[in-house]
Amino acid sequence: MSEEFAVDARSLPAVTSEYFEIAGEADVTLVTLHGAGPSLTDKETAEHLRVDFALLASAVPAKVKLLLDLSAVALLGSPVLAGLIELQRKVRETQGLLKLVITQESLHETFRVTKLESHFHIHDSRQGALASFKAPSLNRR
Repeated sequence: MSEEFAVDARSLPAVTSEYFEIAGEADVTLVTLHGAGPSLTDKETAEHLRVDFALLASAVPAKVKLLLDLSAVALLGSPVLAGLIELQRKVRETQGLLKLVITQESLHETFRVTKLESHFHIHDSRQGALASFKAPSLNRR
């Protein structure tokens, strides 16, 4: 376990959302989406979530290990995808790592069609994603 990337979930206490919760798992900050149903495509929900991701991006500490669990989500609207891109940019700027858990084939397809799969570390399970933080060769992208 690398202390270089260690962060406590309590380092993001000011970030709250009706759409996700933040917890710590070992040295990884885990963000789990919930509360909006499997489709995050309606304009109002998508815009709220984009803003919440922007708040999260503004609060990430340097060298954070951030795991975003999207396993309950089947579809994302463009504003949410924009929020994810901004979150990824901010995490990279702070020399951190952002990984996604995507279990729904429809969401995998969204990332393939938009060509975003090459910009994110995407995993099929939370356990696999958590384990990958410990494997240095899997942390480049």
